[in-house]
Amino acid sequence: MLILHNGRYTGTEYPVFTDEIAVFHENQGEIYIEGILPAPDAEGVYPLHEAWGTPAWVEVLKEPKRREIRTAFNLDAATPVADPLGGTHTWKGGYESAAVRYNALNLAREIGAPTTVFVDTNMGKHVLSLADALTVCIAIAEAYQAATLKETDLQAAINTTTTEEELATIVW
Repeated sequence: MLILHNGRYTGTEYPVFTDEIAVFHENQGEIYIEGILPAPDAEGVYPLHEAWGTPAWVEVLKEPKRREIRTAFNLDAATPVADPLGGTHTWKGGYESAAVRYNALNLAREIGAPTTVFVDTNMGKHVLSLADALTVCIAIAEAYQAATLKETDLQAAINTTTTEEELATIVW
């Protein structure tokens, strides 16, 4: 994390100092503003050294932590799911995968088909009975639901955190 006084940062220029302290976050070479800390007091003293560990500082730090947890959720939710039917292949994880497969299952039911075809993560086609197709849908949905509940709990913990130390303990 890079802290500047409301300045520009390009990697080659020095920041331009004004009356606010901006907190920046670098991610893969891009610089993002995280928030603005309070302006200087009546005597012209910037609160940077005093802001560390205060509720205002912790609030600034919460936003990158929220993004960190959301990114971890996105990765976890998309993790391939082991075949619940005992096969060696995996199924694409995530909400969309579960929804698309469930829709295919329902369409097969609607037209009276005894089977449906699902494609695994390696593009292998599998002809499944409707009961087996439902088992695959449920496994994918359960994995997604577990990731969703974990993210929900961690985001709630971020919201109630009051110290920088507590915030640091929140990890995926």
